This record gives sequence, structure tokens and C-alpha cells, in this order.
Amino acid sequence: MQLKLKNFAQLNVKEGALVLEWRNHASVAAFMKQKNITKTEHLNFMESLKHDTSKEYFLVFANAIPIGVIDFIEIVRGFSCEFGIYQSPFLKGYGEILMQKVLDYAFNVLKVKELRACAFNANTKAIDLYLRFGFEITKRDARMCYFNRGDEAK
Repeated sequence: MQLKLKNFAQLNVKEGALVLEWRNHASVAAFMKQKNITKTEHLNFMESLKHDTSKEYFLVFANAIPIGVIDFIEIVRGFSCEFGIYQSPFLKGYGEILMQKVLDYAFNVLKVKELRACAFNANTKAIDLYLRFGFEITKRDARMCYFNRGDEAK
């Protein structure tokens, strides 16, 4: 399977609209901190990424088919970042492939030593996925579960 990352700053109009559709789909939005975003907010955000080196967002393609989104925020190259991940709400079974791409990009391109994530406690699929990929729970509150993984877990 050939995987390709396309930076949000390089997406065409159709790809940008697809990402917005996925992002606002009930099955994805349910696990986002901001439940719904407008087209204007989305376009402004994508434009802001062209000038913000602390964030990188990618549409992920498998054999030229868009399968999901991975993102990295609070990037301190060579040190740490936090990631986010979601697959197309119209597909199943790509979570592990997307997670592998997250790890590869974070540790081999960004060269971070520490990778962080958080998930709503109700998002048991994400929690199970992170644990399967060597993340440890560092904190849990009434709403969220927080994770950490160092590059030595490779």
C-alpha cells in the first residue's frame, strides 16, 4: 500500500471541502473539542497553517484514495509534539495504518523524542489504539485521557 501525505496548506478546493465534510461528520465531530466548524473557520485555519511552524496537518492517501487526517501541534522539533488522528467516517480499518504514519512522521521527520495525545474518555477506540501502539496513560480526568510515548518505544 502506497501512503502519501498532503499538507493542508497544499490542498485543492475539493480536498479542502472533503476534510471539512469529514471533520463535521457526526462520528468524527463527537470526539473533537470544537464540535462543528464553519467553512470560513476551516478556510481561515488552513490559510493560517502556511505561516505557523508549530502545527502540521495532513490529508493521508492510500493508493491515491483519501483515508484520513493526521496532525501535529505544539511542535518543538527534536523535542516533542502532540498529535491528532481521524479516518474518513466512510471507511473502516485504517486506524493502525494512520497511527503508523503518525509515529513514522513524528520520530523520523520531526525527530521528536516525545509524542503526546489526548482522547475523550468515551473514545474507547482511540484509547485502545494508542495503548496498542505503546502509549502510556499519564493522566485521566473526568473528561479526557492523556497519553505519552517516547521514541524508544519503537
